[in-house]
Amino acid sequence: MRKKDRSLFFLVGTILILCCVLSFAFLQKKEPIPQKEIPGVKKMIAGTSMEPTLNDGQVVTERYGYYLSHSIQQGDVVAALIDPKEGEVVKRVIAIPGDSISFGDQGELYRNGQQVNETYVLEKSFYNTSNQIIETQLRYYHNVIPSGEYLLLGDNRKVSIDSTTYGLVEKNQIKGRVDL
Repeated sequence: MRKKDRSLFFLVGTILILCCVLSFAFLQKKEPIPQKEIPGVKKMIAGTSMEPTLNDGQVVTERYGYYLSHSIQQGDVVAALIDPKEGEVVKRVIAIPGDSISFGDQGELYRNGQQVNETYVLEKSFYNTSNQIIETQLRYYHNVIPSGEYLLLGDNRKVSIDSTTYGLVEKNQIKGRVDL
């Protein structure tokens, strides 16, 4: 094989490999970015992190893309995509940008200096150093939720994997509102 033929063979081979890699990347399941609200998407609750509000196996309605035209409010129950491998999680919005947050020794929540009456919480849990991610973030931001980020917690605090585990959630990770 001549040098020119080998170079052409190498170039064609490289292009084919590159095309295969790019095709594979585009075929991977990606979460679509909502462009408009899609009401009425049925979703089954998996797990007990939102008990007593939502139970394992309960079917709820997600208003996908709802927050494109509405603001996220404290107390909203939302579907968020934190880790694409794990799928969406359903949690309650506890704090929005600008809110000051702290937790008492017995798990009581203080927002903007006022204790929040969380009647929806199954059992308050004690927030301590095992929740280092959220504690570190809150300390960094002087306990004030920064712009574009939200504090999401499950109603069953003892078992919920939520912002105490994965930190604050960006607005673009919140995919829709869950109607109760």
